[in-house]
Amino acid sequence: MQRKVTQIEEQLTTTEEKIKQIESKMTDSENLDDPVKLNELDQELQNTRQQQEELTEEWENVSLQLEELEN
Repeated sequence: MQRKVTQIEEQLTTTEEKIKQIESKMTDSENLDDPVKLNELDQELQNTRQQQEELTEEWENVSLQLEELEN
């Protein structure tokens, strides 16, 4: 169970880094002038944030289960 928590934490870290990268791309001057590219990046950002929310929820659930097992 602890291994699962660690895996989710690693995935969350990767997802957070991806969000930062996308946000950075969205402020890049090349992309600011390209509405199609901005739209694509925005969609990718929304999808990644959704993934982050799902991982966070999973992490909370698994952490609670682990805590219950330890008590």
